Amino acid sequence: MKKILILLPDLRCGGAERLHVHLANHWYAQGFDVTFALMKRRGELLNLLPEDIDIIDLGADRIRQVVFLLARHLRIIRPDIVMVAMWPFTSVSVLAWYLAGKPGCLFLSDHTQLSISCIQEIKLPSWLVGSIMRFSYPFASGVI
Repeated sequence: MKKILILLPDLRCGGAERLHVHLANHWYAQGFDVTFALMKRRGELLNLLPEDIDIIDLGADRIRQVVFLLARHLRIIRPDIVMVAMWPFTSVSVLAWYLAGKPGCLFLSDHTQLSISCIQEIKLPSWLVGSIMRFSYPFASGVI
């Protein structure tokens, strides 16, 4: 049975979160072993997942904590597919994936136009976000 690990900050209502809950439910119905790794186990969408879908609470208060916590869980779970959404989790996951020995295939997914998001939400200069993405994204198995 193929193992799929999905990394998100949490499962509060949002488009990327809702999409991945729907994907997880579909993959679970198809017989895949699905696990969520969340920075914090919280959110209204938790109730939409079957009880058999594992949810790992990384217990991370800051994004920089995710690297080593995720790497440890990747070494334990050894997923066939790692699906990560929402920058900067996408870039951070590349480092964690390498530290864990590159288990499975890593797919990065962005659901927003980051150049606009940088200005409005992230509060980082777009050149910095672009530089980090240019350095990290090519190492992933695929980008969605």
